[in-house]
Amino acid sequence: MPSLALKDVSTPYSLKEINLRVNHGEFMVILGPSGAGKSTLLNVVAGLTLYTGRVYIGEERVDNLKPAQRNIGYVFQDLCLFPHLTVYENVAFGLKAVGAPKVEASKKVRETLELLDIDRFQHRYPHSLSGGEKQRVALARALVLQPRIMLMDEPLSSLDFNIAKYLRIEFKDLQRKLNLTTLYVTHNLNEAKELADRIAVITEGHLGQVGTAADIFLKPDKKIQHFIPAPNLLPCDQVELLNSGLLQVRSKGLELVVLSEKPTVNKIAILPQDIHISLLMPPGPEINRFVGQVASMKKVGSFMQCEVETEGGILRVEAPTDHKLRQKLVPGQKVWLKVDIKKAQTI
Repeated sequence: MPSLALKDVSTPYSLKEINLRVNHGEFMVILGPSGAGKSTLLNVVAGLTLYTGRVYIGEERVDNLKPAQRNIGYVFQDLCLFPHLTVYENVAFGLKAVGAPKVEASKKVRETLELLDIDRFQHRYPHSLSGGEKQRVALARALVLQPRIMLMDEPLSSLDFNIAKYLRIEFKDLQRKLNLTTLYVTHNLNEAKELADRIAVITEGHLGQVGTAADIFLKPDKKIQHFIPAPNLLPCDQVELLNSGLLQVRSKGLELVVLSEKPTVNKIAILPQDIHISLLMPPGPEINRFVGQVASMKKVGSFMQCEVETEGGILRVEAPTDHKLRQKLVPGQKVWLKVDIKKAQTI
């Protein structure tokens, strides 16, 4: 699969001089708040909107090619499945549109249905499918054309948390298997972290920081810190080796157990979205479980950013704006915090 490059790309009222390269076979996540220009960037690549600048797929400049000529796979946020067509007919639609021979088209459709494990309901209609099944059908419809580049616009945003998490794993495994150059849009920080080989952050039409998840979340530059909060950095006052790979760290009034290959560490980094916040004491062992009091809070997109006062000082926490939690998260509210051993990173 070829690489993708955007050079000096701008659009009316949205993108401003975007320069970005997506490597061959890379899973690139475009991350940013609502209205930042993420979907517009996908539409530029697909040729669905007016723009200035240059777009290259591999070594080929595609600016003068119509959308159908660019051979782009596109999974839209609302999926756009045809309600009057069966699963088989939805997946076959693109091949029929380009005039593929019937025998060849039938073979490709069957192979793609099997690849996505949806062949067992190929005769059903979209209205009878679950959200996750519809996602697979939309992906199959894009993949059957063997696209050079895959575009995905927040395809999991409407799904239940657990289903979305399962499908993220499935999407990533499939992308690796096919070695398919992919551009995936989301505003969900955890989704970006789980999926991306690299992340490109867009805010207000400008391309900000580009790098690995560790670069973006542990070392966000000033241009993106209003969207991606800096990590909690906890100094290590005392370190004790528990056993191979486990350290017990005291930081001011907090004790944490962390994974580390090094016998000594200077600081612990914990991302705000990796701290679980709840109104009730979390079940299970007391390891990495703390009590605190909400000092401040603000809504950012679909998340709530809170500052929680603990014995070890202020911890910044990010949580989904769950209705019940949002109602009760007020300054002064007692809360419980929990940190997964695997999420606390040593630096």
